[in-house]
Amino acid sequence: MNKSVLVFLLLLLSMSACKSKRKLSADGVGTDSALLASADQRFQQLLLHDFMLTELSMNGGITVDMNDQRLSSPMSLKMQKDQQIWISVKPMLGIEAFRVLIRPDSIFVVDRLNKQYLQKPFAWLSEMAKAPFTYATLQDLLLNNVGFLTRGNRLVSQERQLQLSLDGLRYLLQPDATGNKLKGLEVIRPDQKLRVDFIELVNFEGKQLPKSLKLIIEGKESGTIDINFSKFAVENGQTYPFSIPSSYTRID
Repeated sequence: MNKSVLVFLLLLLSMSACKSKRKLSADGVGTDSALLASADQRFQQLLLHDFMLTELSMNGGITVDMNDQRLSSPMSLKMQKDQQIWISVKPMLGIEAFRVLIRPDSIFVVDRLNKQYLQKPFAWLSEMAKAPFTYATLQDLLLNNVGFLTRGNRLVSQERQLQLSLDGLRYLLQPDATGNKLKGLEVIRPDQKLRVDFIELVNFEGKQLPKSLKLIIEGKESGTIDINFSKFAVENGQTYPFSIPSSYTRID
């Protein structure tokens, strides 16, 4: 199976899964009440502008450059809140190469080019990233939402950055000039640096959604992932067709 799609999914999830080792600077130890109040206020402003959905569909394209491998393809993505994320990748003349279904408890990837499929519990992704995370994390990151961090401890607010911790992980957030949405999110660990830049936002249903985002990975696995959406639509009652032909071979 071409691993580019799997790399794409793993890296999206790893945005929140990498354990950060960065220490707070001496003037921001997270114990000053004024700093904590500022951090909480800034987070609440971000949370207020989260995009709430029942169902959403998005069309666009993805380009993955990872370890001398490149995949550039149109794709369609559908989301049903807290239930499923459906992705179709069609790199050649509208012919589908991959179909992906992600649920809170499982993940499926069908490789139509090689007649293979992958089926794993969602916990497998957590094991691969060696850190805890949930389906809600992925759902929110795709929408530039911060709701998955609601339980997090607001550590410090310094200049343009906001630091939070959750379940032993540390998040470095960069709000945009309005303070309403994220401009960037960064996670650092000793052997890997990962950043996602929300390059362009678009107004939709009274909120802002990421039209263009870029993932930059530096470390043992290095490369970039560019995602551009050209169309958003609320499609309540939309279908999520997914089946695995009996002739396909299951791989690990």
